[in-house]
Amino acid sequence: MSDPKPTRRRWKIALGVVVLFAFVGWLVAWPAYKRHRAIQEIERVGGSVRRQDVGPQWLQKLGFSFERVVQVNLHDTSITDDGLRNLSSLTNFRWLVLDRTRISDDGLEHLSGLTNLQGLYLNDTDITGDGLKHLGKLANLDEFGLPPFN
Repeated sequence: MSDPKPTRRRWKIALGVVVLFAFVGWLVAWPAYKRHRAIQEIERVGGSVRRQDVGPQWLQKLGFSFERVVQVNLHDTSITDDGLRNLSSLTNFRWLVLDRTRISDDGLEHLSGLTNLQGLYLNDTDITGDGLKHLGKLANLDEFGLPPFN
């Protein structure tokens, strides 16, 4: 009779490979899923996103699409302070328009991790100025639209 140890070893190796592939797949799929959910939420409240194609041209010609969100427009939408939390999974976009929304100083805390922001527009919002301390980490911010403070 043959020795069962090599068969067990093969099964352990095969199981290890399957677990490894599942883990790597999860590492790739989870952030993509979170980005997809964030975009769905933006569109649900009436906002829009502008995307830019990235990745090798030869893959795009084969039908593979690689996109990066570059702008989030929530102008005149029903977004809330808590709804801004969803933006954290879209860390690479550069412009955020929040004009004519009901966000307040508390909502600005959710923007502190968006370090790639170059433009942020907050006109006609409930921002009083107290929440601006949360924007101190946004070193790339060049364009900034604020409501007048009394």
